[in-house]
Amino acid sequence: MKQILTLYPNPYDNDTMAKLVIDGLEHTKNVNVVEHDYSKAIYTKEELIEISKEVDYIFVFWTKRTYRFVNETYTYELLDAINRPDIVVYIDGSEYTSTGYHAPNQNWESLKKDPLVNRGEPWINEEMYKRCNWYFKREVYDIDLDRKKIVPLLVGALSSYDHNKQTLTSKQYDMFSSFGQVWTGLRSETEQLCSMLKNEGFNNIIGRNFPLEQYMNYIINSYIGISAWGAGNSCRRMWEIMSNKTCCFVQKKQILFPNKFTDGVNYVEYSSPEEFEHKARYYLKNKEKCIDIGIKGYEHIKNYHTGQKRVEYMFNILEGANWKLALK
Repeated sequence: MKQILTLYPNPYDNDTMAKLVIDGLEHTKNVNVVEHDYSKAIYTKEELIEISKEVDYIFVFWTKRTYRFVNETYTYELLDAINRPDIVVYIDGSEYTSTGYHAPNQNWESLKKDPLVNRGEPWINEEMYKRCNWYFKREVYDIDLDRKKIVPLLVGALSSYDHNKQTLTSKQYDMFSSFGQVWTGLRSETEQLCSMLKNEGFNNIIGRNFPLEQYMNYIINSYIGISAWGAGNSCRRMWEIMSNKTCCFVQKKQILFPNKFTDGVNYVEYSSPEEFEHKARYYLKNKEKCIDIGIKGYEHIKNYHTGQKRVEYMFNILEGANWKLALK
């Protein structure tokens, strides 16, 4: 039975990566988790030091917003007092920068054109890097691999994303596009192309801020769902779409992607507005291929990209496996 102490510098609801790993731990056998959420002050510092003597690993989560900055120094002081860096696992779910906020050079125009601008400074939390043995990070580029502790850990499919218990062979809508913002990646361009195709007669749904039930209904009942870069390359929308057996159009990622998908088999990849339009027209004429890709994408998620599979991947690495084998 693995014993894990988890530390949340603030409520992990603000961190998709934390939610995924916690979801995975809850669905993993032979794991006992002792949770400490700073906002609830469950344990005293002295109690945490004692607990740390009996655990196999300490998982420290990056989290967003105000609480993070309030408790960051406390985390460092606590880890120094525990003094077991060999078992500390840092899980960095940040985008833009390691703080989660824009760097001065990250304006909306640059975030559209240059993928490495998404790798803003500071990119690594140096204070955590020197206090941990493994640094799992949501967005990892090739140039990050000179830092030996860094391991890619993408967001994935939360169990709560899976709303579709049936396999539909006919769907009501052609394409579904819904972004919270359209300033990054190719979001505005793909949205405009969806509107253009709608004007040509395709039954496309385009909008934002749908109620959850309606949003999921549109995903399930569309032949194609659209994902594009958000604050980083890895967007939650991709996992929501593919968790519901819908063919997902995904903007090509520049980050490292263990157990990746295959274009035209279990998702559809695009790198430009022109490629997006060309593939959209092809697949809208071949909707049976959309159905097949949606099913295979769902199967690939269940095999490699659930929270439980993320935790399995992490434990394998903690026990000595070479994560680079998953890139092949």
